[in-house]
Amino acid sequence: MQYLEQAFRFHDAGKLDDAKIAYDAVLHEQAENVDALYGLGTIALQRKEYDTAKSFLEKARAGAPNSPEILVNLASAYRQLGLTKQAIDGFARAVELARGHTALTLMAATELLKLHEPHKAIQAVASLDQSDPKVVIHLARSHAALGSWGTALDALMAVTKHIKDDPAVWRELAQAAGYLRKYDLAVEAFHTYMKLKPYDVADTLALADLYLMGRMHHEATATIEKALAEGETSAVAYTIAAKCARLSGDYALAKQYLRSALCQKRYHGQAWQYLADLADEDDLSALIQDCDEQLSIGQGQIYDRSLMAFSLGRMQERQKDYTAAAKTFLLANALQKEDLSAKGVVYDPEATEIYYERLRRYFPPIGDYSTAARPDSDGKGQADRTFTPIFILGMPRSGTTLVEKILGGDEAVTMGGELETMEMVAASYFWDVERGKRPQPRQMHPADWAVLAKEYRASIPCSTPFITDKMPHNFRHAALISQTFPDSPIIYMRRDPRDVCQSIFSRQFPDGHPYSCDQEWLAHMYHQSVLLMEHWKEVCPTRIMDVSYEQLAKNPEQEARRIVAFCGLEWSDSMLDFHTRNDTSFTFSELQVRQPINVKGIGRWRHYQTELVPLLTALDHYGL
Repeated sequence: MQYLEQAFRFHDAGKLDDAKIAYDAVLHEQAENVDALYGLGTIALQRKEYDTAKSFLEKARAGAPNSPEILVNLASAYRQLGLTKQAIDGFARAVELARGHTALTLMAATELLKLHEPHKAIQAVASLDQSDPKVVIHLARSHAALGSWGTALDALMAVTKHIKDDPAVWRELAQAAGYLRKYDLAVEAFHTYMKLKPYDVADTLALADLYLMGRMHHEATATIEKALAEGETSAVAYTIAAKCARLSGDYALAKQYLRSALCQKRYHGQAWQYLADLADEDDLSALIQDCDEQLSIGQGQIYDRSLMAFSLGRMQERQKDYTAAAKTFLLANALQKEDLSAKGVVYDPEATEIYYERLRRYFPPIGDYSTAARPDSDGKGQADRTFTPIFILGMPRSGTTLVEKILGGDEAVTMGGELETMEMVAASYFWDVERGKRPQPRQMHPADWAVLAKEYRASIPCSTPFITDKMPHNFRHAALISQTFPDSPIIYMRRDPRDVCQSIFSRQFPDGHPYSCDQEWLAHMYHQSVLLMEHWKEVCPTRIMDVSYEQLAKNPEQEARRIVAFCGLEWSDSMLDFHTRNDTSFTFSELQVRQPINVKGIGRWRHYQTELVPLLTALDHYGL
């Protein structure tokens, strides 16, 4: 027992090598000692030696099958090894064995949430004190994972009335409000959070980022300038300052900030991302050499290296070195795929097909949807016409930004950009339908549809008659949009799938787009989007306007006039002069749409035919 006590002391002190020696000594005397096996398994887990951890922890569990501590660590090893089912079963069993032990139960419940099991994560904490701030935060995160951000927000709002001095609660409230696009509330909550804890410059930077999320770039600029004036010189701070300058159209200042960021941290991925887009042609060769050297060193997180590789590839492409760019894009996507996999984020083709089939079942072509509410009524005779959304949808990189810029030439149109509001409204609605809390689409009455419209409008500030919503993935909800907003134009952007997929493959997309980093996944996702849009055209044939990116690029005025007329707007020649306007844009395509319409993007995929064989083969398989 002397060795075991020594092992515990060394382990608690973080002296893992000494602890391992002591645990080994215990096993030399008692080969099946559960404490020693558990200790060695935990050390292996800490060192990310997951196979070794699994081996020791399975032996420990055999000796103590009802120990929740052992089971939590064993399930963690399973998760890291990609043994998802075993991990889920392990954490669920650990919850049963913990019998209300708050810390251990929350640990297991948090892991279940990471494994995309929000229902189980909610059930896991049912026996705990529901007023405990940590439990409330966990429940809020779980409901958010289910798409029920409103429930998450309500829970956090309720707990702040009783527990007003817990900064963690206010930070979670700020995040939930931000996701729901309630930015005034999010900013207010974040300010309260900052007041409840010691000053931390990281919070100031997070506040500036929150302002950017809320498209309050003047407030973001003031916040980041204050941080810089107080002596903050981190790469993160300079990169945020560059974002603000870029959004204001001051590219020279943005580049200055980005170079300062890279002086602080040579492998800062976001700084490279923005600098690659803003760099002048004369600077490209030096930047390519510098970025390539930094990438080859291999410093930084996988996320940073992935961003650096994407940035390097785009700079190589600008110099028409397509062979080098192709190689770099393959590396970038491999790194992103590895990064996503480590987070447990993987594209599931079967799950995508099941989800899209469920959407189709909600809206069969034979349905009668003529009862949709008009936008000037909430079903009770109350005026509710604040603005009409114009939806521009399709796969990412299909030309949605270009159409938005054209329509933005009308003073009656606010350019909303990529709004996530419709996705949240849809997620909440379908979640309620599945629980029997709302009627299915064919049973909806005008007042029901009006409620959805009101939910959408409530989180979008707009003072003009129209606002564009160019979130590409709204293609999933075209029929729901048609019924919720019967006067809203729906513009479906089509583009050569080879160009769309190649363009996506050359950019790092957020975690919500895991299909983007694999060529066969890309082809599958594109095919599913086409099948779904074909269904929507059967459901609401007069509501959706097809626009070909290629035709728009080749015949800009003719196609633009057609789009403008479809939206019920007045044509103006200035609509094609969007590249001369200093509009704020928050998307990848920002710099591209500061140029006149051109055909340079058509056929871009041909430069990468050799490297895109898996993509082209898959597209051919799907008949695309």
